[in-house]
Amino acid sequence: MAGYVLDEIENSTRPVKISRYTVPGIKDLPAAARKLIDDGCDLVIALGMPGAAEIDKQCANQASIGIIMLQVLTGKHVIEVFVYEDEAEDEGALLQMAQDR
Repeated sequence: MAGYVLDEIENSTRPVKISRYTVPGIKDLPAAARKLIDDGCDLVIALGMPGAAEIDKQCANQASIGIIMLQVLTGKHVIEVFVYEDEAEDEGALLQMAQDR
């Protein structure tokens, strides 16, 4: 998903500085977003692809709550983009969904 986002940003009319931070798991997104904000980022896009299992959905929900708390505490926007593995019937449709979001 990051590739699609980077392509869109790089093709925009306004030049921007991009910082990228990869995390080991979806629940690490709020801490990574906080680090980026503390390092001077004005906007963070948090990308994640939670699995289809119930525990994966629960972890994604916890990450989402952390992201919401971060926005309230910092006054900065964090755009959350999650695509769940069970949202599409096949890999091609899932890939298209990730690209569209």
